[in-house]
Amino acid sequence: MTDSTEVEVTYVSQRNKRRREKADKNSDMSTFKNEVLSMFMDLKVTMKEIKEQNIKLKNSVDFTSKKCDEIHLLHLIL
Repeated sequence: MTDSTEVEVTYVSQRNKRRREKADKNSDMSTFKNEVLSMFMDLKVTMKEIKEQNIKLKNSVDFTSKKCDEIHLLHLIL
């Protein structure tokens, strides 16, 4: 009967260890998932900022081009 008790104690302690290992793996996976999601969100923000900058640059180039055309036309008239 003592042998059986010792086996149960050993079994229980191994089982607890496995649960902790599984919890550690879940924690690691959760941490990794959160890091990847954070990086993805940062990337989305950066892409949005770049798109906004590109729109501003395009508008600026369009404005400058129109002004250049106006100046060119004025020189032709004069």
